[in-house]
Amino acid sequence: MSEPQKILMISSRADIGGGPKHLIDLISEKPNNFIVYAALPFGQDYSLAIQTQSRESIEIPFRKFSLAAFFRILAFIKRRNIKTVHSHGRGAGLYSRALKLFGVRVIHTFHGVHDEKGFKGLIKLKLDQILRGLTDQFISVSPSEYQKALSYKVCSLENTSVIVNGVKLQKQLQVSFSNAPTVALLGRLSFPKGYDILISYIDKFIEENQDLPFKINIAGEGESLQELMEQLDKTQYAKNKIKFIGKTLEPLIFLSKHEAFMSFSRFEGLPLSVLEAMSLGRACLLSNVVGNRDVCPPNSRSAILFQLDSYDDFQHKFKELLTNPALRKELSSNAFKTVDKFFSVSTMAKKTFNLY
Repeated sequence: MSEPQKILMISSRADIGGGPKHLIDLISEKPNNFIVYAALPFGQDYSLAIQTQSRESIEIPFRKFSLAAFFRILAFIKRRNIKTVHSHGRGAGLYSRALKLFGVRVIHTFHGVHDEKGFKGLIKLKLDQILRGLTDQFISVSPSEYQKALSYKVCSLENTSVIVNGVKLQKQLQVSFSNAPTVALLGRLSFPKGYDILISYIDKFIEENQDLPFKINIAGEGESLQELMEQLDKTQYAKNKIKFIGKTLEPLIFLSKHEAFMSFSRFEGLPLSVLEAMSLGRACLLSNVVGNRDVCPPNSRSAILFQLDSYDDFQHKFKELLTNPALRKELSSNAFKTVDKFFSVSTMAKKTFNLY
């Protein structure tokens, strides 16, 4: 009988977010012939879940590269004879590619190829391009992310696989399809998620449609909270419709209490929050960007996409979503079926472990 294969998973985040949740789901579906270790920040929302499901874990800083942490990881893998490391996200990728210099096999999952402007963004892009040569295998979590990564030259055609994110299918809970729907948003309060655009669009939308009843609840925390709260407070109408409720450790419960879901992301990998909403049969209105558009296979009509830079396109589709319960019912059914068919967590895990 062959020895179990040892894998070290590295993530520089363990707070609420798609990347850490992806890691939990991946490890939970581990085949018996694998032993999984983890390097991650301790004491965060998902830390304990990742540590519990791993054979053993080692602490690294949150979203920061540390030479001391790197040498701790190096000693960790040498003592345990670990030959393969799998990094998740840009920060973790710094550790894994440095480890490549010491003879380990490196697999890297992007979890989003970012559009960052200015000199700082250029430096990050150049670094990603350099690190491409220190990576044995790339994983893109959506077809659009794969094409974007190729165009930015941060991966190579011959060693990149597309393994789409997956979620566990939930019981399709009864949805009210009321005339006054509640709409959920879920994610880190940061620039990539586009909440600033949401606030400005909703304020204008209410001014033009003051007779339409709806409410918007946003779950999450992050570095943009104060700025977003100040922006919301200055609005004439949106401050009475939008509520920031803080982080939630039970995203499925939060989503199940709402009739619809929206995303204003500027860019994504393949958003787990959207897939989780769809797994509950929630109607989704999503910005038409990389990642979001990948949850809508051709002819599936599993969500409605709007152009993020067009208020007119948003307001037309948002109004249709609010005023047409039959449309929300159709989207609900299609979303549930699409997750069941295309975005299974067990399929995601099987393809990933086969890659090792």
